[in-house]
Amino acid sequence: MFMDRLDALSNRPYDILLLGEILLDETTNHHGGHFMTFGGSPANITVNLKQLGIRASLCAALGNDDVGNFLLKTLVEHDVSTTLIHRFVGPTTKVLLKQTTETPTPDFHRSSDHHIHFNETLYSQLLQTKVLHLSYWPLTKEPSLTTALKAIAIAKENNVLISFDPNIHAQLKTEETISDAALKILFKQVDIIKPSLDDSARLFGFGYDKEYYMNQYELLGIPLILMTLGKDGVFVSHHKQRFSMPTKAVDVLDATGAGDAFWSGFYGGLFKGLTLEESVLAGQLTSSITLKHIGAIAPLPTIEKIIHEVKSR
Repeated sequence: MFMDRLDALSNRPYDILLLGEILLDETTNHHGGHFMTFGGSPANITVNLKQLGIRASLCAALGNDDVGNFLLKTLVEHDVSTTLIHRFVGPTTKVLLKQTTETPTPDFHRSSDHHIHFNETLYSQLLQTKVLHLSYWPLTKEPSLTTALKAIAIAKENNVLISFDPNIHAQLKTEETISDAALKILFKQVDIIKPSLDDSARLFGFGYDKEYYMNQYELLGIPLILMTLGKDGVFVSHHKQRFSMPTKAVDVLDATGAGDAFWSGFYGGLFKGLTLEESVLAGQLTSSITLKHIGAIAPLPTIEKIIHEVKSR
């Protein structure tokens, strides 16, 4: 079972290694103002996890410009190791967003994000972590595609759990992008996946309900599926045992980064020994904090405070 496999890795020095994009989010608010904020799903999750007190590391690529320097400084301020941060001679990737209470629609300006190369340091950290978390971004362009696939293979060989965020966008696809067929084959190696309904529609066709989409993921043999439903909460399948949990969000200022915050609280709960249901609740409570702020990164309490709230409900 999934939870038993995680328990067996308790002695590894890293809880999680995240591989994917780091970028600048440029958000326009309702009054036409602009906010330049830290962004990129794996990077957001890493910073969140460090705030919570979880042992997380990040593998990503930044441009050699002022934006890259700003993002690197943010990582350092949050005690994130920069050992696996690659610098690309060129601009840093940016995403343009508008403040919204719904799932944001991004406008991508890519450059540095896919310049992630495999090296001995990445190999060493893979052997020392419990979970390898990847986003869809590195699977869309070389050299990060080759790096990601090699990291997955090494993780499988060394009993590292593989977690995947299928944050699929048509704008990300290039002539090098992993095909939909190959992506579904890759899913068979994944232990945890957190698709949204939008992700599911892009993968399996539009117009179906959550039960249909969940069936498709279960047929691929993924042990733990966390399907986020926005205002309708989370729909979970753990070895085909399903349950739903309603949203805990009350005040929503900006939805940017809400899914990343959910990942963060969920992981924090898992690594601190909560049950699956409690970990999902920890994810929802963490997400509800981020929803009250503009941008993907919000001040978070320690995981112990989140756990205290989980246990008091």
